[in-house]
Amino acid sequence: MSLQSTLLKSLKWTTFDSIITTFIQFLQNIILARLLTPDDFGTMAMIMVLLGFIHPLFDLGLGTAIIQSKKVDTKKLSTLYWLNIFLGFFCFLLAIFCAYYSRYFFDRPGLERLIALTSLIFLIAPWGSQYAALIAKELKFELQAKISIICTLLVFLISIGFAFIGAGIFALIYAYLFRELFNTSLNIYYGRCLHKPQFYFKLRDVTGMIRFGLFETGSKIVNYFSANIDKFLIGGLLGSHSLGLYTIAWNLVLFPLRKINPIITRVTFPLFSKISYNQNLLNKYFQETMILLMILSFPILLFFAVNAKDILLFLYGDQWLASEEVLCILAFVGLLKSFANPGGSILLSKGRADIGFYWNIGWSISLYVIIKLFLSVAPTIHAVAMAQLLAGFILGPIWHLLIAYIGEIRYTQLLKQVFILLIFAIPFILLIQGVDNFLVLSLIPRLGVKIMALGLSYCIFLFVFFRPHLHLLVKAIK
Repeated sequence: MSLQSTLLKSLKWTTFDSIITTFIQFLQNIILARLLTPDDFGTMAMIMVLLGFIHPLFDLGLGTAIIQSKKVDTKKLSTLYWLNIFLGFFCFLLAIFCAYYSRYFFDRPGLERLIALTSLIFLIAPWGSQYAALIAKELKFELQAKISIICTLLVFLISIGFAFIGAGIFALIYAYLFRELFNTSLNIYYGRCLHKPQFYFKLRDVTGMIRFGLFETGSKIVNYFSANIDKFLIGGLLGSHSLGLYTIAWNLVLFPLRKINPIITRVTFPLFSKISYNQNLLNKYFQETMILLMILSFPILLFFAVNAKDILLFLYGDQWLASEEVLCILAFVGLLKSFANPGGSILLSKGRADIGFYWNIGWSISLYVIIKLFLSVAPTIHAVAMAQLLAGFILGPIWHLLIAYIGEIRYTQLLKQVFILLIFAIPFILLIQGVDNFLVLSLIPRLGVKIMALGLSYCIFLFVFFRPHLHLLVKAIK
């Protein structure tokens, strides 16, 4: 099978996976937001902020190292497998230790017990993580899609069931644990044909992969810190209610990014690793990746920005309207993140996990300083959102200069395409304002008219200016 055929088939399955799981999870979030409270979501955000720092340690970047390596023999894989199991047990103990001290940062009684329960994930996940990496390395995206859809459907039923019987925060915790249990079980079942671990362990055989993985792990930890500095500061200074309001808006922005980006990035990292020796081919596929991500995420995030109030009312109810301005601001932050996302895959494909690590340290420090400055002036969630946006505008161009230099990526054509895409925002905003000003409609019909207007005008726009990329998307879906 040719490289392009492999790419199109992979895109088809990741697209199918994303569409199905997005629908299920979107419905799940809507139902849970009406059954649970902002305090429940804020408490879960506190738990996830803490465990998120520990999570990269159980894998130590070894899954990424397996995908990036050209060839890994059975003895190396066996060593890495048992190393993952040991690291998972270590992470579980570390999480229990951190849970005890969480009371000194977050003002939430009983939080340490909730963290301890959720930390069981570290005893589950390591058993299947290597199989997931091997499935990705072999470009078996059809299998990945099936696993993802099955897990998402089962978690939907579990979370809604617990929420209906009044489990509160435990509905979110059990959903998180059961998802990992299902995912691990299915990865083991389908991945065992690719590798069966032997009772072999010799760290000396995998020192190069561990070094690569350590930089990747460090990068993930620092990146996670930078992605959750806002939640740390809001939770510590403003409390769980404010954190819940901020989290629901931020998760809504991240939702399309987490679903659209993996359609392409799950395919491109293994692909970039295989073609990293061919710079022209790497440039070609990187540019295709960037443009596809932008044209997919741009209309959704723009729609969030200009219709924040209607969206919050329709999806979650009036108890979440205090998030309106935050959602509007964070939608633009999401656009900047969408444009920056594929650069990390380029660095990893070049074996330069160290560059991403050092960049994330600089980004985290800068973001922390900017958010603290904004909070010192106005201690609100709106100030945090504005700090995120300012940081993106200041530091984003530096990131792209780094990718252009280290990855030898040509940005000239990309910038032209981005400029053309941004032009669409002007008539779209005018169109939405026209609907609001001249059509007197109730909430659901008003949103329906706006969505149809956006969809029709954007399809015409893509057909005129991005026809080749539209053709690629259609081929991938078919």
